[in-house]
Amino acid sequence: MRRAKKEMMQPGYDGAVEFIAPVRISMTRFESQNMRARPGTFVWRYGRKTADSAVYHAGSEFAILWEKAGTAAPASPDMGSQGGGGSWKGMPDSRVVALDKLRPILAEIGTEQKIRLLAYCVEGATVSEIAIFAGVPDRDMAAVIHQDVNALAKAMRKL
Repeated sequence: MRRAKKEMMQPGYDGAVEFIAPVRISMTRFESQNMRARPGTFVWRYGRKTADSAVYHAGSEFAILWEKAGTAAPASPDMGSQGGGGSWKGMPDSRVVALDKLRPILAEIGTEQKIRLLAYCVEGATVSEIAIFAGVPDRDMAAVIHQDVNALAKAMRKL
């Protein structure tokens, strides 16, 4: 009991747990990776050997694209700001490529799914936190999130 309180008082404690999860690399190969996630988050649920690897890779790629597009953080520079030093103006090529990949995916999944997927895959929110935000029971939201992640995998042509 005392040890748990001591851990909770450490800087950066957010309830995350470390675990070793075999991640599918190909149809026949797995690689063990040390992961750190809070129970109930995207990585916790889909980052394990028993989960569908296509869904995990789709959600991970969605989060990476979202971050590359520069829309993950409020501090990201806006579209019209100066992106480089000196007289160069415009957006970096990697950001443009990420935005071009995101546009058809976002058009296919819709606004409500996008909001839930951003909270789940990009921000690392748990299903119960998303349920509180939406005002629905946890069990109902778990099924909705599962459908959203499968729809994302289909939109990204992973399924």
